[in-house]
Amino acid sequence: MTNTIYNSFGYQAEVTYINDFDKNCDEILRQSKLLASMDMNGNENRTMWVSIPFTDGPKSIDNLNDLKYSELEKLAISIFRRHVEYFDLKTNHRSGAEWWVQVKPTSERDEEVGSIGLHYDKDESMASTFGLGLFPTLSTVTYLSHNKSANPTIILPRTYHDAQDDDIEQIIMSHPEKGKHLAFDGRLLHGAPANPQLRVINQRCILDEGDDLRVTFLVNIWTNGKPLDAIPLSDDQRIHLSKGGAQYISMPQYDDFTSGAIACLTVNEDEVESVNIPFVASEAEWIEEEETEGGKLMNIFAMTVPFGVQPSATTLRLRYGDNNKAHIIMETLSDDSESD
Repeated sequence: MTNTIYNSFGYQAEVTYINDFDKNCDEILRQSKLLASMDMNGNENRTMWVSIPFTDGPKSIDNLNDLKYSELEKLAISIFRRHVEYFDLKTNHRSGAEWWVQVKPTSERDEEVGSIGLHYDKDESMASTFGLGLFPTLSTVTYLSHNKSANPTIILPRTYHDAQDDDIEQIIMSHPEKGKHLAFDGRLLHGAPANPQLRVINQRCILDEGDDLRVTFLVNIWTNGKPLDAIPLSDDQRIHLSKGGAQYISMPQYDDFTSGAIACLTVNEDEVESVNIPFVASEAEWIEEEETEGGKLMNIFAMTVPFGVQPSATTLRLRYGDNNKAHIIMETLSDDSESD
């Protein structure tokens, strides 16, 4: 098992755990839930931006607790700093962190509750206005809660420019666990689809029931510019987030990110259950939907998951054999099914 699997996965992917995160997680969790409930000018999908304060570079940022930022912004800066150093990223005065929170309900059986469809992280405004695909250098997920019924994060070694009909030989599946931090190439297709079969493995490796919500803190690292629609928090929003919270919490430093395990499972053809994850093209891509005589075209990610196994870690790399590789197919979404 390893925490970084660039050579075997083909793209950068790493899992770590933030040391002593439980001490500060309650306040981060409180602010995340509060931010999710705030009016963001009618745009619930609004993402935030924090520029990185430079002296001689991102590694020499002053003590974060001396900066006039919210705790969420400080955490985003800490994550940015760590990955710039760890991955030796080249930055400039336009570099920064795009961040937001996701607060999703959980359900043991419901196939719709809390779903985050497969998608590409990108500059949404540039994509919709100009049809340009601009992607972050890295995408990250920090889990602030865990629950046996929470949807796992799925990462496919597939970028927007890859041929859609190519077989997918492996995927990463990360089950929520408080304090776990996942980082991966920002160009990759990923999501947290709601599917009971995907949660079964989670139920074997998460021992306690945990929280009722799936709460994640997302940070995209942009090394050469800001997404057009990402905005800084206002001073009023910072004050609102801090009211009633802890006066001081420490932020993770470089050495506080401890390597976590990625367990590799070979998915044998005779020990699997099939899973089909539909996602409408417009929800995952910025091109116009294609129409057919029967309705709109829909992408389906077809994969298999092992059953009857006891994983040794909450982050898995599933490898597929020659006869059961995962793949993306196109099917027609009829007008009748779309209206259901």
